[in-house]
Amino acid sequence: MTPAAQHPASPSNFREFHAMFPDDDHCIEYLAAWRWPDGFVCPRCSGRTADRLKCRPLWECRGCGRQTSATAGTVMHRTRLPLSRWLYAIWQIAVRKVSISAKQLQQEAGIGSYGSAWALLHKVRLVLEEHDDAWLLHGDAVEVDETKIFGRGRPGGRIGRGLSVGSAWIVAAVERYERSRGSKTWQASGSARVEVIHDTTTTTLCGFVERSAERGSLVVTDGWPAYNDIVTRGYVHEATVLRKNHQLAKTVQPKVHLFFSNLKALLVGTFHGIDVAYMGRYLNEFLYRFNRRHLGARLFGYLVRRVIQGRWTSIPGLHPESAG
Repeated sequence: MTPAAQHPASPSNFREFHAMFPDDDHCIEYLAAWRWPDGFVCPRCSGRTADRLKCRPLWECRGCGRQTSATAGTVMHRTRLPLSRWLYAIWQIAVRKVSISAKQLQQEAGIGSYGSAWALLHKVRLVLEEHDDAWLLHGDAVEVDETKIFGRGRPGGRIGRGLSVGSAWIVAAVERYERSRGSKTWQASGSARVEVIHDTTTTTLCGFVERSAERGSLVVTDGWPAYNDIVTRGYVHEATVLRKNHQLAKTVQPKVHLFFSNLKALLVGTFHGIDVAYMGRYLNEFLYRFNRRHLGARLFGYLVRRVIQGRWTSIPGLHPESAG
């Protein structure tokens, strides 16, 4: 078992990955090191001593005799896929800037069916959700804007701010920091928050701001009047009427527009459009990776920790799309 305060190493390339995980036994030891970083803890009696069984990948508590595995109660619980396939998928999510599609994973990892690869990726995405109480955005400013995402199928129906068939509204908030060195100044992105919303009313948009940004923050928006109420909720508001001036929009809200640009490149370029019913899961993955982009190769370990320590309840109706 890995000593306390020492994180297991993360592979930095394809060769290191296969050297670290040649079989399921090595995968189990790695997962156990992330699940119990300070040593084994029995889920029944909280005992701290256990024996690893030789015939099965289980730990038996010396106190109460409870047998448990490193994957019990997680998204990997009772999986029929080799654990090396799971770790390969997590590693690909970590090292690829634009993620990996289920079709790519099926081919590269040698998974028998597209449906199994699709379900694996979505189970991982479900546990990557950022919780509202994790932290609130601040920065020198917090840019907030919304955009419409079109999924599969031919767009149709209402136009303007109404949603057409196969589309969804996405609202995002991104921290902006002003940086300077000598005579050079620039703007940098911090962390972000993003949600799928069903309308762009005051209740929806101001509610998102309250869940995402610290009170007292400078919130930068376009001229959409639904944001005007955030002043009464304890924020400093800077609004600019853009009137479809895209160049001005990139100047006033450069970081949130860059965030949307990268997000749309992922959804269209990697997944070639998705069913909007699953939009939130793809946002989980994109946001988790965006907020931890400074970790580099270490992101793999953080992803494994979230997967192995996050509690899992099976989701009814989890089934593959036709593509994506």
